[in-house]
Amino acid sequence: MNQLHSQEVEFMADLMIGIILIAAVGAVIWKKRRDKKMGKSGCGGCCGSCGMNCHQRKDDGNEETGNSN
Repeated sequence: MNQLHSQEVEFMADLMIGIILIAAVGAVIWKKRRDKKMGKSGCGGCCGSCGMNCHQRKDDGNEETGNSN
């Protein structure tokens, strides 16, 4: 009987940890989606070192770098 109780406690602990992890991941995904909808980004805005094409290019074909040269 004692072994069964130990397994139940272990199962409940695993279940609680799993619920906490799922809630944390869900909160991160929700925040990222909300920020994206509001126009916020995790990008620093420096396209010179960015490998992603996340920013629009200027009409002259140069990437926006934030520099005034």
